[in-house]
Amino acid sequence: MSLQSELREVRPYLGVDEIQEVLDAVTLTFGDATVEDRGRVTVPTRSFLRDRASLRLGLDEEDTKTFVKRLQTAVERAGLATKSCALGLVASTSRLKITEVVWEANLAELSSAEPLVEFAAGERRPRALQAPFGDFTATVYVLLSEQLESRPLRPWRKGTWLAKVSFVVATGLAEIGFTPIPLDSEARERLDLPEGCIRFVKVTEPMDPSPPVESVQLYVDSDLLATMAAAPHTPGARAFQRQLFVDAINALVYETSTELARIGRAVELEDIEGSIVWNLLRRAAGAMPDGSPSRAERHAMESLLRLLADHPSQFMARVEDFIPDLRKSMRTSIGEARR
Repeated sequence: MSLQSELREVRPYLGVDEIQEVLDAVTLTFGDATVEDRGRVTVPTRSFLRDRASLRLGLDEEDTKTFVKRLQTAVERAGLATKSCALGLVASTSRLKITEVVWEANLAELSSAEPLVEFAAGERRPRALQAPFGDFTATVYVLLSEQLESRPLRPWRKGTWLAKVSFVVATGLAEIGFTPIPLDSEARERLDLPEGCIRFVKVTEPMDPSPPVESVQLYVDSDLLATMAAAPHTPGARAFQRQLFVDAINALVYETSTELARIGRAVELEDIEGSIVWNLLRRAAGAMPDGSPSRAERHAMESLLRLLADHPSQFMARVEDFIPDLRKSMRTSIGEARR
């Protein structure tokens, strides 16, 4: 028998436990998938960029009214007025350090809420859902929407959250994604890079299942990175994100190919399971990161590993094939620049 413990951040305020219990009923729907609090779902890249995303407050209108009433009652029992609190959704992604409020409603005015609160559909999406090379996190908060009088063991600062639930949506690319590191003057000096260098990829032990540091470190000019983070939805930014991914994978592939040549013997899949190269092979073979690869997928991964070792350029051609909308983003970016 195994015992599992669950960690949850506890708020230092009286009466908020009931608010958390009510909020735990909220789920995220993404396409056909349903995600519960602290859950994670992996979806195809095109789904990540196209599928509808909604918060589910109830199964139907009656169930939603019950949820709202329970939440309002829990807030009042905590000694707070519903008009002083709000239910809000924050979308974020660590890859581009994007955090934005995409929906908020005052609790006193929530009685007419629909069972589904849609916040993404087609190309109408939060910025955090436009970066398929990393995770997307949706966090729902019950928070104070106005400043209150200070009281011991009671929340009073505007923006203080009382309860929260969170959900993660990722793509297969997230398993081989990279969080860009700002390339500033200090980093250039430390890495012995010229001032005109705008990106640099450092690869360390790519086939090690437990490398001492992140296997791929992608440095990007700090000014360019800030500009891209401020407007990630523009055609140029989308094309640049995809090109950065290609550059990072290219460095990873050639470093791995060189390492395999240096070893001078065949490396088995079992030797590299869990490494970033393993994840790259999984994605190139069309296998999703959840669960173990099937026999056919493992066979494809073995073939791709040989291709990576002997013909890295051919392997890179297959990488470009699975990057979503690569050609389209490049054409759109070039067309935009000609206007």
